[in-house]
Amino acid sequence: MPLLEHPDLRHGLARLTSGMLGFMDGGTASYSEDDIDRCRAILVSHAEALEHAKDRTAALELVKSTVTQLNTLNHGWTQMHTDQDLSVFIRVHLWLYF
Repeated sequence: MPLLEHPDLRHGLARLTSGMLGFMDGGTASYSEDDIDRCRAILVSHAEALEHAKDRTAALELVKSTVTQLNTLNHGWTQMHTDQDLSVFIRVHLWLYF
């Protein structure tokens, strides 16, 4: 089963996206819907690439790359209230795969 078809991961990605949209709707977010779309695309790309990781070392390098991409996207945002959701999303990927 592809990782993105796993119910926990689908739920986690949906929760992350809706949480960011909800925070944005509250008027205090310094990010846009385009930023949310980019965040989601980074995580989807992460899941797809993880399926091709040959070992734990490759998977950890992928996590580093994903975190770097998210940090770059996050640069300039005043707050991102999704840190825990992101962490859970990535950890569940690693748990399912390794």
